Amino acid sequence: MTTTANKLKKIWLIALPIVIQGIVFQIQSLTDKYFLGNLDAIYLSALGAAQFPFSASLDAFVAMSVGLIIYVSQFKGAGSEDSISKYTKSSILYASCISLLIFALWFLFTEPILILLHVDAAILPESAHYIRICSFYLLILGIDTSLQAMLQGIGKTKPIMITSLMKVFLNVVLSYILIFGKLGFDPMNIKGAAIGTLLSNLIASLFLMIYCFILKHQEYALHTHLHEYLNLKPYIGTVKITGEIGR
Repeated sequence: MTTTANKLKKIWLIALPIVIQGIVFQIQSLTDKYFLGNLDAIYLSALGAAQFPFSASLDAFVAMSVGLIIYVSQFKGAGSEDSISKYTKSSILYASCISLLIFALWFLFTEPILILLHVDAAILPESAHYIRICSFYLLILGIDTSLQAMLQGIGKTKPIMITSLMKVFLNVVLSYILIFGKLGFDPMNIKGAAIGTLLSNLIASLFLMIYCFILKHQEYALHTHLHEYLNLKPYIGTVKITGEIGR
């Protein structure tokens, strides 16, 4: 009974940070909607029209990292630490390339995409401003998702929980300051919500990078054998297994 309880405790400790991570976006979204709804209903409509398609593209990209989680967990169980590093490096580089393409798509063609999705012309400019600002997070999304997948695969989810809590806290504080124009800032309305969301994501992601590349650089070995970043084969393997799961 004690052994079973210990196993359940370990599973819970691993799962809890992932659960918290999963609800972060919803909390960020609700926070911005609450703030903007107190200003003007049009901002609320514009935010909703922007968040749905943009978050859908983010979710689809994050889902591609499932294959890396599976491979890393298998390598961890087999004691193959070198393979963990190799697959993570490959994912960091090539997932970043894909996220850069998605960034270019959203940044350059925001209005046409929203028009294609039948977003009302009255809220189109505000929705476009929000997405174009938030899209800069895509520049580091490949690194962020790869590191999170690695940590989930090896069962070290506490850093993920910390970054998730950072996102929520920073988003509430920064969005409040920028939306309403506190501490000497001019009121930025929906642009303030976008900047607050972007900065909270970037700062939290920076913390995760510092943790993996600097604080735990010897343990995760992401700074060694730099040529492994160029190896495309591991990333293709993670994408294939992700596709098989999705069937």
